[in-house]
Amino acid sequence: MTKIDSFYEFIKQKSLEKGRPLKIISDWDDTMQTYASWVNYEVAKKTIKDNPTFEYSFENWSKEQDNIREQDDIYDQVPFTVAAEELLRAVKENFVKELVFLTHYNRRRFPGGDKRKQKKIEDTFGSLSEAKTVIHLDTASNPKPKWIKENQPDFDIFIDDNPSIISESIKTFSPDKTLVIINQELLYGRVSKLIEADNVFHLTSKISSIKDTNFRRIERNLLELQEGGSKNYPLLVWSIGVAVFLVLELVVIAYLLIRNRKTSKIILK
Repeated sequence: MTKIDSFYEFIKQKSLEKGRPLKIISDWDDTMQTYASWVNYEVAKKTIKDNPTFEYSFENWSKEQDNIREQDDIYDQVPFTVAAEELLRAVKENFVKELVFLTHYNRRRFPGGDKRKQKKIEDTFGSLSEAKTVIHLDTASNPKPKWIKENQPDFDIFIDDNPSIISESIKTFSPDKTLVIINQELLYGRVSKLIEADNVFHLTSKISSIKDTNFRRIERNLLELQEGGSKNYPLLVWSIGVAVFLVLELVVIAYLLIRNRKTSKIILK
């Protein structure tokens, strides 16, 4: 099993080896955000901790999971992963030219696609100007390796946390395609660690502290500064006026000092 210590360094090295920025395809849930782990944590907190009389059963636990999954702001609550943080850094440093987020949704709950997840991707990686971002939400009935082969075969790295999907990808793609599996022991036990191939690399899932604000575009920040400057025009004029006044005052003081010095010399003579 080949481990990745730093996803950022891994992407950087692959980009330098190829002599160009990379095209990366990634899952979203439990890859970029700790979705399932967070849902289970919230269920445990809500039931076992806050409700000691909760009667544990698979049905009750699943019902509580569904209640949390259906919250409108769930993707605003779920933390990002360190993989997302390091991918963001690689994008901002131009080691990535294109991102494709290929992620499944529950057709029964969201017949037209999960707009909450789509918005989260658009507001974060989709807001970056350094790389093109493609979002494809699909149902689990459409295998990811098959879709990638038919629609995005020129990728460099594919990232997912599902052992079955990575196993199928090993069979589907040539060895020059890099496959990264996010090890999720809470979800898949040790199965992820059993998947081995020369082009498969393992990355441990960790929680990051980054927020949506870390994804702001440089252009957007410049625009905000420009807009702020136009709104604060009177303050700008006042500041310039004060600066001019101080310069003139220094000139007058210097003139008086020089004049006094000359006057002193004349008196001594």
